[in-house]
Amino acid sequence: TLDEFADLIIESGLNVRFGGMAVASENMTLPLLKKLKKAGCNELSFGVETGSQDVLNMMNKHLHTPQSASRVLKDSKEAGIENTVFIIVGFPGEKERHFYETLHFVRENFENIDRLMVNRQLILEGSRIFKKPANYGIAEGVDSNNSFFTVDGLNDSKIRQERWNTLYLLFVEKMTLIETPSITGENPVLRLALENKNLKLKVEQIKGLQEEIKVRNSASKNRDGSAPILSLWKNGINKMWKFNNQINQVGVNEYVATNRDPFMIAPQIDAAPGQPKFIKLSLKHEFEQPVSSQVFWRVPGQNSFTEQRSVRFSVPASDNHEGFETVYIDIRKYMDEALKGEPIIQLRLDPLEQSGKFMINDIVLF
Repeated sequence: TLDEFADLIIESGLNVRFGGMAVASENMTLPLLKKLKKAGCNELSFGVETGSQDVLNMMNKHLHTPQSASRVLKDSKEAGIENTVFIIVGFPGEKERHFYETLHFVRENFENIDRLMVNRQLILEGSRIFKKPANYGIAEGVDSNNSFFTVDGLNDSKIRQERWNTLYLLFVEKMTLIETPSITGENPVLRLALENKNLKLKVEQIKGLQEEIKVRNSASKNRDGSAPILSLWKNGINKMWKFNNQINQVGVNEYVATNRDPFMIAPQIDAAPGQPKFIKLSLKHEFEQPVSSQVFWRVPGQNSFTEQRSVRFSVPASDNHEGFETVYIDIRKYMDEALKGEPIIQLRLDPLEQSGKFMINDIVLF
């Protein structure tokens, strides 16, 4: 066993350094990790693959769970063993909510991850998926370019690349690149990240490369108790937001700010403690230069929105008026330490700090 292997090295007095691939299972305990460290193990790589138990089941991977992986990463950090976490996006059957579970997993374990390696799903010749693609909902087999897509339309090469890009943009400082991000058009934030992949980006600056992802699951809580995926504005449909008198609706999902202080308030939400963690906004405006926006949050016991509990972010210039700009905000980074465990119960959005026209496609909390 691995335990006996470590004992043999320690008892022999050998001065060696080693590492390897490991399974983040319940058997990988803190005492074992400490013993491996003493024996000379300084690095382990874990094929976590996904933060979704559903996707692990689809992959037929039953040796670890997201929960056991979280614990092993924490324990490996405590034992002094560096780790690399492998993630796969776009496994056939992975849906939007599964991808958000992977985002949650990486965010929750970020401080305990040393290196992150993300791959888009590939189908290798001879694999079970290659032999029986129809069993996995894949249309028209698999070609040499791995441009496969599923019959339900929820997984294709574009969606897989979008998910890879999202992980890269959010967690760039720990990403180990084995492929180059796909760039469509000019994206200065991504280009800056490529020039210095160790650059720690502010999440509110991040512009998603993807066209708008359609969130199909708006359940208030995930089955495993993880953060909710809650849509407050979906596919251009206003879900009970209230506008002040400086915002006028002039068309279907089209609004005009008539002064310099327009704002809109979301309906109150029922979130779990410490949730949500991320806000994703997809919007566009009519200006040819970036526009400053601001989001406020309110927690229990707070009766009004204050400047101290807000974050400003920039919406890139709308050079492509056909598409929406996507901005991710890691809201917990901007909260007082004492409030990080509190639920957010309401949001206020100031879409523009000037008069002008704007549209909103999605506002999602997760």
